Amino acid sequence: MLRLRLRNPHNLCYANATINMFLWHGMIHERQLEQADTYGQLRHPLERLRQVGNACLQDIPFWLTLLQRFQTFLHTRFDRQQDAVEFLGFMLEYARPSAYAGLWQSRYQFGPAVCVADSGHPLQPITLELNSRGLQASIVDWHLQPPFPYAFCQAPRMLFFQLKRWAQKDPSRPARKDLMPFPFEVGAPIDLPIFERAQGLHVQWQRYRLVTVLVHTGMHPWAGHYRSILSGFRQLPNGDTKWMAMLTDDGREVRLCSSADMQHAISNCYLFGLCRDS
Repeated sequence: MLRLRLRNPHNLCYANATINMFLWHGMIHERQLEQADTYGQLRHPLERLRQVGNACLQDIPFWLTLLQRFQTFLHTRFDRQQDAVEFLGFMLEYARPSAYAGLWQSRYQFGPAVCVADSGHPLQPITLELNSRGLQASIVDWHLQPPFPYAFCQAPRMLFFQLKRWAQKDPSRPARKDLMPFPFEVGAPIDLPIFERAQGLHVQWQRYRLVTVLVHTGMHPWAGHYRSILSGFRQLPNGDTKWMAMLTDDGREVRLCSSADMQHAISNCYLFGLCRDS
């Protein structure tokens, strides 16, 4: 169980929610992986944060410095709300944990050769189109997007996907948030496409689990409020696993999600964290 309460004196909910997600990824796999693999350069700062239990990031020198570097990177003021997905990408690039190491490519056939049209690494969240069918369908759409198929050639143990919830149809107006319901269940199996060979186009599907979700309340990613949903589970007497959704919020202990929490999250989910099945 995550026993960490991060306080929010002003506009730090984006960092609190993101750190809770990142920390949880390592906690649910800490029996299988060394924490250095899941946290990278943030291992010791996160360990100390867990030991404190009740904290404010700006009161801890390391985290204050990291937040200031992030704000400098964005050329913005410290006291402003920020996009949590941008902070996650910044944090992953800083920490560089090996559990997130991987590579995706878009490939095509050119005569006898297989060529690479596009590539990237999962230290940055992968963007998915928003639809009403859910996460697995969006990943299949990402794999099959024209003109060439996308898949992983090096599968990470953990990674994040973000939804395109903001669309800017008119350049003269700010982007508007799309509140289309996007159904999900924490703990649900999610399959990712993996190229079978270094030079081939055929894929196989690797099983992952949805373990964290970022929820944004508001109409703009640089305003509003961020919270995170974490996956919990318990073993039933018959040996089955019952997955539970747990909600984190500023200054509060994690609690079970209510049906109202989940209904809100379905239309406001923004980022999804996956871990590979062992």
